[in-house]
This record gives sequence, C-alpha cells and structure tokens, in this order.
Amino acid sequence: EKDARDIEIPNIRWEVFELMMRFIYTGSVDVTLVIAQDLLRAADQYLLEGLNKRLCEYTIAQVS
Repeated sequence: EKDARDIEIPNIRWEVFELMMRFIYTGSVDVTLVIAQDLLRAADQYLLEGLNKRLCEYTIAQVS
C-alpha cells in the first residue's frame, strides 16, 4: 500500500466518505435524507457516535 496511489475502502460510496471525513475534521455536516441511511451505516462501522446518533438518526426521524 505504500506505493499505491489509490486506497480502496469497501462498502462506502465517495459521497458518504467525503461527508464522514468532513464530520471528523469540522464536527458538523449537512445530512440529507438521500444519503442519511448510508452515512448512518458508515458512521456505525467506524464508531462515529456523534454523526450517527445526532445527525443521521435525527434526519431519518424527521420523515417518520
């Protein structure tokens, strides 16, 4: 991997990864309903409690 130009992260789309990284560095992101479930799965997989409980679950709950 040292010489690899690309690192593959399985099961995460680029848009989801980008939002996850933005949350890690800034502490906030705009979560839309379109991406909330995928982002929730990724946040759960990488143990980002603030992202999955506070932002993703709130966005999903607004529809119910």
